Amino acid sequence: SSNNQEESKTLISKDEDALDPTAYYENRCNFVTQLRENPNYQVYPHKINVTHSVSQLISEYDAKCAEKGIFSGDVVTIAGRVINIRKQGPNLYFYDL
Repeated sequence: SSNNQEESKTLISKDEDALDPTAYYENRCNFVTQLRENPNYQVYPHKINVTHSVSQLISEYDAKCAEKGIFSGDVVTIAGRVINIRKQGPNLYFYDL
């Protein structure tokens, strides 16, 4: 039983490390440093190739997306400031630009 208590203490301390803001900051810094080591990846790109404005995106794809289960496979890029993020379930997010 003492082994179980030691294991649970170890698990708790690992969870506490995950919640520690300093450890989170250090993990993020290490992640960005690893990304910077790849010469083909820009961590903070200066320019984004925007293909559509929000109004163009809505006018072009609103009718196409009205039917359920139809995916165009088109890749479009828009830019804007994220005003609101809403999570609906484990994998669905809504972003307001």
